[in-house]
Amino acid sequence: MNLKTMQKTAVEIYDWAKKEYPQAKIVIMGHSYGTGMATYLASVRETEYLVLAAGYRDVSDLYNKMTPVFFGPLRVFISNNIKISEYAEDVSCSVYVIGSDADTTLDFSLQKKVSECFENSELKIFDGINHEDYFINDNVIDYIKEKTSV
Repeated sequence: MNLKTMQKTAVEIYDWAKKEYPQAKIVIMGHSYGTGMATYLASVRETEYLVLAAGYRDVSDLYNKMTPVFFGPLRVFISNNIKISEYAEDVSCSVYVIGSDADTTLDFSLQKKVSECFENSELKIFDGINHEDYFINDNVIDYIKEKTSV
């Protein structure tokens, strides 16, 4: 898959869900790498809420965790760069950015930067949740339910 096919797939899934469940409230959510397509989708389709757990501003935030060389002009070498910071400009819904002090993959300080990309966002940092455990944690699930009224 490349950036265009990922975007196309996200839109097609949204459009299918909207057609099949026209009265349903759609909440767009993403975790880690998936926060990029979630943000893209919220920038091109209507939603009341966007929930991002362990997000990034662009793919260089991910790559630099493994090989810290993609800074400044070297970002040009990233193909299919998913740029949440750019998509955020077209997101008009409420955005909830979730992080954890125990996430060593995409840490809480990065989540603050992600939150700042959006005009209408709320940042929530949890204690003791590992990167892969956000959506199986009762506190996170309760927070999302509270904020999105689902």
